[in-house]
Amino acid sequence: MNKDPQAIIALILPLALTVSLTLTGCGQNSLNVVAQQAAVAYARGDYGECASLYSRLVANESQNVTAILGEAQCLSSQGNKLQAARVLEQAYRADPQDPNVLIELANAYVNVGSNGLALHYYYLALRLSSLSPQGYYNVAYGLESLGYTTAALHALAYGLRRYPYYYELMLYMGDLYFMQGQIKIAGNWWSRAVANASIPVNKGAVYADMGQQYMRAGFEELAASDLSKAIIFGYDQPWVYNDAAEAEYSLGHIKSAIAMELDAVHKAASQGANSRNLAAAYALTLAQYYLSTGNVNTYIDTLDYALKLCPKNNTYLCTQILESLSNVRQ
Repeated sequence: MNKDPQAIIALILPLALTVSLTLTGCGQNSLNVVAQQAAVAYARGDYGECASLYSRLVANESQNVTAILGEAQCLSSQGNKLQAARVLEQAYRADPQDPNVLIELANAYVNVGSNGLALHYYYLALRLSSLSPQGYYNVAYGLESLGYTTAALHALAYGLRRYPYYYELMLYMGDLYFMQGQIKIAGNWWSRAVANASIPVNKGAVYADMGQQYMRAGFEELAASDLSKAIIFGYDQPWVYNDAAEAEYSLGHIKSAIAMELDAVHKAASQGANSRNLAAAYALTLAQYYLSTGNVNTYIDTLDYALKLCPKNNTYLCTQILESLSNVRQ
């Protein structure tokens, strides 16, 4: 489960390409063009332009919640956290019963350090009958990020009362209990999550999360087992192969580690420019695995490949690779 805050924002805040705008005083077609331009600006990282374009949409109708949320997302991504919170207050005034608005507003107050206000809006969201399963997950994540783990568990429990077969709530419940050291209870929730994940790739996502949790806690054998299951079920993200390789290596299974890390490198490299940092880092790790076997020539070849993959703007990683090459060639 991806718990990165920006990823969660993306889940509950769709961009303009899916916006249906009904603003007055301006042609629908021209408004849709502006919305699409905002989405393109966001995708290329031009958050200032994105915010400006959404602001134009909001100027036509101050009650359009979707456009306001879009402007807030752009401002937050730009680093204007306080301004984003103020914009979201406008969305709350426009529709105080919108759960996405409440969660986004709570997240915004977390970002500016106003934890009391954040808690207030998280709890308002929990009281809404329209809160979706993902909404319960996001509230729980926000509460846990503030250190309120018990409250987060209660939020997940409320969600499961309404959505008793939603496996992602079960998975997160297991994660929280595991982090508290309640391994048996965590395992029970994880088993339920696997059972309720209806398609193979979702089962794989559960096993990947479990493997990651076990790896962080130092249970390498359990981690290796669950990460392998994740791959078998089709959840073949590069990081899963990388973590599986690390688990295998820690267990002394060097050949398996090399095979897994090779897959991690190839899968990351195949995902394009945005994943070149990952691919280069994984290749550097792979080189270290080769070196541990005494295979110096393959170690050098792999470092050369890592250097080719390394983006020039990642000076830290590229320097690491160059230093490794320099050391071995002396």
